Amino acid sequence: MRLLFPRHRRERILYCRSRFEKPRSSRRERRCRKNSTTPERQSTTIIPDDPMKVTLIGAGPGDPELMTVKGIKRLQEADVVLYDRLVGDGVLSMIPSTAEKIGVGKHADNHPVPQEEIGRLLVAKAKQGLHVVRLKGGDPFVFGRGGEELELLVENGIPFEVVPGISSAVASGIYSGIPLTHRDYSSSLHILTGHAKRNGELDIDFASLARIKGTIVVLMSVASLKKICDGFLDAGMDRNIPAVIVENITLENQRKFLGTLGTLHELSQNNRVTSPAVVLIGHVCTLSHKLDWVSRLNLHPQAERNIK
Repeated sequence: MRLLFPRHRRERILYCRSRFEKPRSSRRERRCRKNSTTPERQSTTIIPDDPMKVTLIGAGPGDPELMTVKGIKRLQEADVVLYDRLVGDGVLSMIPSTAEKIGVGKHADNHPVPQEEIGRLLVAKAKQGLHVVRLKGGDPFVFGRGGEELELLVENGIPFEVVPGISSAVASGIYSGIPLTHRDYSSSLHILTGHAKRNGELDIDFASLARIKGTIVVLMSVASLKKICDGFLDAGMDRNIPAVIVENITLENQRKFLGTLGTLHELSQNNRVTSPAVVLIGHVCTLSHKLDWVSRLNLHPQAERNIK
């Protein structure tokens, strides 16, 4: 997976990685850090006496430079890393060579590693006295099943830490020039999942959302895009309300298609938009061209398709 700015930022990424690749301390030393009084160790994190621990980390929307400093530090301390499909190669390259890497990603209806098995691995590896990192794309508490996995850890008495990440819901607006809230356009934000239930139905209250004046963001939207658009139209939402779909957010192959609620599915089909992609609906989308800093900086000449 290529990054959005490969030529201009490769050296910065390597610097970012090397900065945190310090010799790994022993678990005993890490447990003693909470007693340190040096400024470097004055953190909000309390490291438990028990060596076993799980750290749930949000890797952000794709660009490794958008991962948090604390997330990189914890990743460097890992003995085992369980990572999702949407975690890019740039982030995976920060995992220390001594750590065991286990891919547990899912794709639409294809779940090669069931959620139950992921939970079993988390518990089993932690009970071996290892520092286990659970690495998820975006933010683990925004449609990332982070809460479900932490509940399992609580049930098994395993201590954990959570490191937030930048959600693709937020990054999609920033990287397409759309403020998710704006005094003149939107005073509320509604983040939805387009992932259908087992019966194929969407768990979206179209009737209530069709009446709001805010911004609607739909994650995991590609497979269900027609149902999403039809659901809002059937509920009475104006078919001419601006709408955008953004593919491969923050990466070099990011693409953006601007249309309306009534045309968005056709735009997506005609341009063969694939997952991962995020849909944004609301009047604030009219600012997309005006505030599109990615295209203005010419970071990727084909990042925008302004189709009406």
